Amino acid sequence: MSKNRYDTRLSLAIIAVSALLVAKGFEAFELALASSERGMPLASSAAVRAVEAPPVGADVSGLRLYTRADRAAPFLDGPLNMQAVGPAADAVTNVLRVWPLAGAYWVRLAEIRAASGGDIQSVIGAYQLSVLVAPFDGHMMLLRQALGVQLWDVLSVDDRRGVLNDLTSVWNIRPPAVTAKLVEATASLSPDGRKSLKADLKARSRLRDQQLAIIGL
Repeated sequence: MSKNRYDTRLSLAIIAVSALLVAKGFEAFELALASSERGMPLASSAAVRAVEAPPVGADVSGLRLYTRADRAAPFLDGPLNMQAVGPAADAVTNVLRVWPLAGAYWVRLAEIRAASGGDIQSVIGAYQLSVLVAPFDGHMMLLRQALGVQLWDVLSVDDRRGVLNDLTSVWNIRPPAVTAKLVEATASLSPDGRKSLKADLKARSRLRDQQLAIIGL
């Protein structure tokens, strides 16, 4: 076999394998999205593997991502009313189909589901995926703090540890806007939820009552 024919066959094989991996990547994303909608335990579902890496060959920096992100931009901040949640969910999900590692969009998807009165397990599922893809990113920790506190009453012990990590790891760099959201979130908790959150924060860190009062505890 000539070298040219060998190179051609090798190139075709690589293309075929790449195409298969892309298909599997998008299939994995669908599993992750479906898992978050059903509230499946992520640790025991394909959703964990689905977001470990973007699909091979995904155009994460190209025109598709730019276009979808541009359409989703108006829905990433500000309050969500009933007229906006449908288009917002579609726009955010479209970004995640191209860029499943975009943790900020998982946070927003959880917020959208909460605002639309979605099943609480679907809200938790999207929140869990935001933690999974960016557990130690400072910006992400700040972004999901209020959401994590808002969900505190219904979170598992493991998920609560993530909330505590988000709160304590970036405590000294929290901007006023995030603090204001945290005050609203703590006010929405049950009395037992507020009590357990405060106790767990004090047990995990050296925060004093005066400091905890800043976020409404």
